[in-house]
Order: sequence, then structure tokens, then C-alpha cells
Amino acid sequence: SARWALRLLRWFLTAWAAAAWLAFLPWKAAAFTAVSGALWWAASRLAARQRFPWETLIREEGRTIIRYYRFFGWFTDVPALGSAVSSRPYLSWLSKLVPLRRQSTYTYLYSLSMARTELGGMLLRLTLLGMLCCYWLGEAPG
Repeated sequence: SARWALRLLRWFLTAWAAAAWLAFLPWKAAAFTAVSGALWWAASRLAARQRFPWETLIREEGRTIIRYYRFFGWFTDVPALGSAVSSRPYLSWLSKLVPLRRQSTYTYLYSLSMARTELGGMLLRLTLLGMLCCYWLGEAPG
């Protein structure tokens, strides 16, 4: 599409202008940058006559935001995603380790909530990430 072509042209002209500043004399690089800017301006003026796809961009932005939320949801609580409570039978043995007595009621409920909500997964992921960082920092020279 024209939008992708303009994006590609912009990246190409930017890289070309940066290479010119590194390879040529400053006055030649400035002239080349001015010609590149004029070419970009002319190309963008041609594309301005076409319809701008606002709906497509809004959908694309929404998908991008959801992707960011899902990534950050691995490490912190994201209110926009909501929380899901699910039965995890493979973790039910953890609740059996805590005796069901009056003195350990909160410990029992806390262990169940950690096993059934995303908080337990976040805690596990952050613990593993911290262990990995400690391992890498311990192996660093100096």
C-alpha cells in the first residue's frame, strides 16, 4: 500500500542521509539531505491526496495496546485485562500442606488464592527472573 511505501521511503532516505553525513564533506551531506527532504516532502504531498485509513490505524493501535498489556500482565497486575480465577488441580497439593485449623485459616486461604489466581504465576515468574539475574550477575567478570 501507499502507506508502507512511504514508510519504506522515509527509512531509506533517513539511512541514506545519515550515511552521507558520515561519508562526505559537510556541505555535500547538507545538500544531499536537502534533496532527500525535498523528495520526501514531494512524496508525502502526493500521498496526502489519498484517504487516510483512520479505522485501520485505530484497530492496529488497539491490538498493540492489548499486546503490551498482556506482556506487562506477566509481571504486574493490569486492571484493564481483569483477573481470572481458575481451578488448577496440579497445584491442589499445595493447599493440603497447610493444616485446616483455626490458627492457619489465613495461611490456607492465602495459599489457595496464590495457587488459583494470576498472583501466584506472577510471583513465580518474578522469582525465576530474579534468580536468572542473580546468576548472570554472579557470573559477570569483575
